[in-house]
Amino acid sequence: MEYSSNGMNPQEIIEIDDRGTAEYFHGRKPEIDFFKASIERCKKTGKAKSILIQGPPGVGKTALKNQLKQITKDTWQVIELDTITDLADPVKLGNSLLGRKKFQKTAKEIGLDLKAIKGKIIYEKTNDTVSEILSLLDKPTLLVLDEAQMAEIQLKKDTELWRQVSSTLNNIHNLENGYGWITLFAGLGNTRKIYHDFRISRFYANSVIDLGPIDETSETNIIKDYLVRGAEVNPKHLDLDHWIHQLSKQTYQWPHHIVSYGETASKMIRNNKGILSDKVLNETLQKGLFLKNDYYEHRFYEINPGHRCSIYHGILENEISANVINVDKVLDDFTSRPYIEDPQKTWDNLIGRGIVQIGKNGFYQIPIPSMRTWMIKQCQMYHQLMQSKPSLKMQQIFKSLDASKIDKGIQSMNKTNVTLH
Repeated sequence: MEYSSNGMNPQEIIEIDDRGTAEYFHGRKPEIDFFKASIERCKKTGKAKSILIQGPPGVGKTALKNQLKQITKDTWQVIELDTITDLADPVKLGNSLLGRKKFQKTAKEIGLDLKAIKGKIIYEKTNDTVSEILSLLDKPTLLVLDEAQMAEIQLKKDTELWRQVSSTLNNIHNLENGYGWITLFAGLGNTRKIYHDFRISRFYANSVIDLGPIDETSETNIIKDYLVRGAEVNPKHLDLDHWIHQLSKQTYQWPHHIVSYGETASKMIRNNKGILSDKVLNETLQKGLFLKNDYYEHRFYEINPGHRCSIYHGILENEISANVINVDKVLDDFTSRPYIEDPQKTWDNLIGRGIVQIGKNGFYQIPIPSMRTWMIKQCQMYHQLMQSKPSLKMQQIFKSLDASKIDKGIQSMNKTNVTLH
């Protein structure tokens, strides 16, 4: 029988839909209430507002974004940008906001040659055109941009593009058309800082939604939906609460894990003709563990084992607490590691991958608590493989999690990653 490099039979791999509209959505009431209040305020004042949803991978940004779009779809015009650079393209922006015919008529009236400007940024004309487009809007508008952190890559090397995007965002920010406008951004936990660094940030204290784990009640309700609605389990089944409890012990109120375990449980139960047996539960937990560990592995994709080991040590050794990382000491630690050639580039890469992010307290941290546990177990495993003695601090960290009991799932996943290079 053929096995994949992570130790799992390819035929047993379960595909999980981890982006897009959430199959079962519960919770996020404070965030939704804030959005609804923003809608009413913008409609009342006729002004514009920018809102940022940010957080680590798998926290449910896209699911919440799509839920918010549903709230406005019947009364607001909803426009989704492909990329922030669309804001520098008045032709694409005009077609999206006004419709092709109306925009072409407007362009002709103000003497804009669409053929000349298409694909080429002419700052003065595009700026005037954007102002004209916005002045012609006759309905409340929700403009949505997902993966907003990509602005760092898309604008960094193009000064003119950055200039035009900034100008468009300023036009939007100052809009007062009597109908209301909300720009909804969604991105990783460093998105606010990126936009601040580009001097195009409009995300004030009351307009940033920092997402974390969902509440326990919502976690339970989503898992129950996967079992009752997805697998058609009788809601009065005597073993239902036991299943929910066992699954929630592994999901840590983390949306991505809830989807992984929930979809796995739903498919496994259906394949077992609706019977909730202990055997099926154990198999579900094993496959859920694989998916959870594989999710963390994906965060470190193409980072070789030696490099990883240095990263684990550098971060864990220099945590002030589980929620605060001393960045300066991490960079100093990276400098002393043989596998890390560029400490700052390595740190920036970790931010871009969502492995670390800046928290509400202004300090960097590992945003997913269970990923921190996974990293500690990985680090402890490397010490065992290399037969090296960990520092006193690392010994204390291992002891605090009883890390000698390494998950079999993690061991099997890393059988091919024994040799450091």
